[in-house]
Amino acid sequence: MAIYGFHIMAMSALGVLLLLVYMKYMESGDVAIRKTPRRECPYREDRGFTETVVTPSTQTPPSAAIPDAKRTSKVTNVLFLKTHKTAGSTVLNILMRFGEMRNLTFALGASPVLYRLGYPEKFLPGYALPLATGRYDMLCHHARYSSAMMDVVPIGTVFITILRHPVKLIESWFAFFKIAQRLHVDMDTFLEAPHKYYSQYGFVRGVNTAFTNPMLFDLGLDPIDSLNQTKVYDRILEIDEVFSLVMIAEYFDESLILLKDLLNWSFHDIVYFRQNSRKKTGDKTEIITLNRTRNIQITHGGDIKLYDHFNKTFWRRVHTFGVDRMQRELKQFDLEKQYWEKRCISKLASYGNITNKEFRPYETMVLGYELTPEMASDVNCVLMATTQLPFTRKIYRRMLNMNQLKSNVFNARLVQEGKPFAADTHVKT
Repeated sequence: MAIYGFHIMAMSALGVLLLLVYMKYMESGDVAIRKTPRRECPYREDRGFTETVVTPSTQTPPSAAIPDAKRTSKVTNVLFLKTHKTAGSTVLNILMRFGEMRNLTFALGASPVLYRLGYPEKFLPGYALPLATGRYDMLCHHARYSSAMMDVVPIGTVFITILRHPVKLIESWFAFFKIAQRLHVDMDTFLEAPHKYYSQYGFVRGVNTAFTNPMLFDLGLDPIDSLNQTKVYDRILEIDEVFSLVMIAEYFDESLILLKDLLNWSFHDIVYFRQNSRKKTGDKTEIITLNRTRNIQITHGGDIKLYDHFNKTFWRRVHTFGVDRMQRELKQFDLEKQYWEKRCISKLASYGNITNKEFRPYETMVLGYELTPEMASDVNCVLMATTQLPFTRKIYRRMLNMNQLKSNVFNARLVQEGKPFAADTHVKT
C-alpha cells in the first residue's frame, strides 16, 4: 500500500509539473486559433544586426546606421486590401513609394478611374489594366476582396490589410463623405435609424462604399451577409488564413514595424508622412456618447467581431515579435520619422495654401504638405508628400513609358499633362 501511495503521489506531482510547463508555453507562444496554419512568406528570413543609437540631428537617416545584410531579399510582391477610413491612404503611399523607386508593376484600374479596380464590385482580373507580360508585383489600390486576386499576383505574394475600430471609423466616414450635408441630418439622428437613409444594399446616396459593416464589405462580404453571424465568422477565418498581416490603425507604427519584419524591409522603406488627415475644426474635442457607441455597435456588429478578432491576433503577434524589441524599434522608427519630417516639411497646409498641385489633397477638409525649398526636388520628400491621385498617374505614366502595360490609348490620352483626368471628377473613396 505504501508503494502504491508513493506512485500516486509521484504521478500527481508529474501531472502538476506538466500542467505548469503547458501554461508557460501558452503564455510565451503565439497560440494559433485557426484550424490550419497561416501561409508563411517564402521570402522571409530572420536577420540580426547591432542596434546603433542615433539622434534626430544626425546628418544621415538613422536607418543608415543599421546594417541590413539582406537588402537584396526584400519582398516585392504585396497585395494590400485597402479598406476605407482606416489610414489606408498612408499605407498606400508607403507601398507606391517602395514600388515606384524599383520600377515595380502595379494593378491599376482598367477604366479611366485608375485608382479603383472595379470597386464597389468584387475584384475580377478584367478590372485591372493588363500587363505586357507576367503578373502584378503590387495590387494596393481600391479593390474589393475576392479569390480572383490570387490569379493576378505571383505565388507567394504577401496579403495584408488594415482595420480600425468601427466607432471611430464610422465617425470619420460620416464626416469625410459629408453625410450631414448630403442628407441634412446630424450623426446621432442618422444612427438612431440609419435604415431610413440607405438602400437595401447598404449604400447611402452618393457614397459608393457600404455603410453597414464597411470593413467586411471591403473584405468581400455583402451587406446582407454581414448580418449573418455564421457568414461573418466564416469570412473572418478566411481572412485569417489568406492574409499574412492584419494591421490595426490605432497602433499604426506598431503595425508598420511588424510589416517591416514580415517583408524584410528597412525603417526607411516604411517611413511616412500621414495622408488624408483632416483639419481640426476647433479646440473642442467631440465626445463619443454611450448612445452613439451603442447604435454603432448594433448596426456594425459584424465589423465589431472582425476588429475584435484581429486586434487579439495582432497583440499575440506583437508578443511573439517581442515586447521589448518592439519598444526599441518604435524608438528607432520615431527618430527616422523625425529626421525626414525635419528634412522635408516646411509646414502642414490646406488645399488653397499648397503651391505644388501634386501635394494638394483631394478634399478641402484634408491637410497636405509644403516642402522646404531646398528639398523640393528630393525624390524621397516629393514621393512622401505626393497624394494618391497624382501619385497613381505618375505610376501609370512610368509603366506606360517602360512598356510594362499592354495598349490602352484611352487612358494614355487622359493622363497627358493639361488634360482632364476622369478620376478627379468622381466621388473619392
